[in-house]
Amino acid sequence: MKMAFALLCASLMTVNSAQAHDIGNDMSTGYGWYLNYDWLNQIVNNTPTKNVMCPTLEVDSALTTDYKVALQNSFYANATASIGKWFPRNEVWAAFSIGPMVNNFGITFGKVRTLKELEAEKNKKLPTTARELSKWDVKDSAYWESQGGVSFYLGTGTEPIGVGVFAVATGGWANYLEKTAPNKVYVERAKKYVKSISVGAGMFYTNVGADIVMEKAKGFNYEFDLSRPQNVEAFERFMAGETTKAYDLSRIEGSGVMKIADTTLSKFGKSFGVSLSTPFIPIISLRGSQGKDYNHEEELSVWDEHVVKDYGVYTKQSASRLVGLHYKRERSFKGGMTSNTSGPILAKETSVKFYGQFKHAYQSDWGQENRLENQIEFAKDITGFSNEAETCVNVPSVSSSLKYNQVILQMNLSDEYMRAIIGLGNNSNEFLNKLQARATIIDGNIKSMNDCSSSYDPNNASGQDRACRGNSVNGAFAGIKKAVAQIKSSMGRNSSGFAAGMANLGKAVWSNPGVFKAFYEQGKTCGMEFSFEVSGQRINRFYKNQKYGYTPSCVNN
Repeated sequence: MKMAFALLCASLMTVNSAQAHDIGNDMSTGYGWYLNYDWLNQIVNNTPTKNVMCPTLEVDSALTTDYKVALQNSFYANATASIGKWFPRNEVWAAFSIGPMVNNFGITFGKVRTLKELEAEKNKKLPTTARELSKWDVKDSAYWESQGGVSFYLGTGTEPIGVGVFAVATGGWANYLEKTAPNKVYVERAKKYVKSISVGAGMFYTNVGADIVMEKAKGFNYEFDLSRPQNVEAFERFMAGETTKAYDLSRIEGSGVMKIADTTLSKFGKSFGVSLSTPFIPIISLRGSQGKDYNHEEELSVWDEHVVKDYGVYTKQSASRLVGLHYKRERSFKGGMTSNTSGPILAKETSVKFYGQFKHAYQSDWGQENRLENQIEFAKDITGFSNEAETCVNVPSVSSSLKYNQVILQMNLSDEYMRAIIGLGNNSNEFLNKLQARATIIDGNIKSMNDCSSSYDPNNASGQDRACRGNSVNGAFAGIKKAVAQIKSSMGRNSSGFAAGMANLGKAVWSNPGVFKAFYEQGKTCGMEFSFEVSGQRINRFYKNQKYGYTPSCVNN
């Protein structure tokens, strides 16, 4: 029994099947396998709500537009051979396992006029041939990855606790495809290599772990005109991984095959998470995690245009699954700079643009009005938007599941705004001090409205708790100023340090609702785009969008 438990942990800590065989001297061998298939059908009714203040969403109303559809599927399989040793004196086991694994992910994007067309949409195959692509509509697109590799596990423990290191090395293709015209298709393909290391501890069905992921990719972007038979062959070979014919045709002017660019990517990410799932098959699972990743991308076009992107990403998410029912909530920030070098060889010019993208997203394929209302309130609470007209929407009572529903809040900061934050062309500390003063006032108002006295209940999961329990304004701005200093010192010298600073900036702004709201208010003079959406399969779409340009009062007042 002891060795069976050890080999169970060695087979990825959660296995679908595990067997142990005693080979003497307290040594045992075994094998295990793990299999998981998951999906999420994101179906959004594009019919807009009535153009009134604080509209009430309509349920199962007459469709006046269409449905936006995103169909997501993932598949993971792993088989392992294990060897372990039991130390009876200390009641400790140690185990090692190794085995092959495959990991596939895909999401297709399209539109249907009625839900009767949805089944046909689900039956569409990835368009790796011209025949399959002909079944797709113009502007339909897809992204998918296919990876294979090997996994390793080394761990020790005593029942019921185990600790160990899990590592994976994979290689495969990442693909993006969009049908741009009846006979034209744009394709991005990249050969990707991924290495990941996880250090974790498990007790019963709960695991706590830290992950590090390193990715490298090299690829190319092409456009094909499929009205010519030779281009059809080139496209299908290209999708199978053989690029010679596409490249040869791209060198012939007017052939209908155009090479757009060569691309490279490198990524380093780290995260920490806690998960709980059923043994053997994860039909019930809960997970919360927080992480950052640092990215460097380059694109060299056939027109000698060199694009370099350095950016950092911060994410905090929670997710759950109950067989085929899903829930996911994530707040994120993606910030960085894009440089574009173009022009004649002796007169090349480089332009640089900065950007910052905040996003909160809730997605679920089940739940009734109370749950959706709570998620709308959650989005308002974490951003300080409780009294903003842009986020005022009402949810009617329903007697059955809303099916797929979502809440999405986004705030995109302009190049000028990001330069003011970083301090390019102005005094960053003075600008941030102005933001901090405004955030302090907003934070005080939020805490006053939520009665954040010493007597509030810290175990309350309501909006009061979120408003009263967040990071302080001073703490948030200490993090912001530290991140800005890291960005400035690394810019142009250390791309990973620059990206890390950007990720830290986003994390600090997200840590306090008053701070987020202050950045929003300042964006009205510094330049930003803000949007708020509540939508789903059975409800019509509430969507508010505001755009603000840069004005001199951004830094002068």
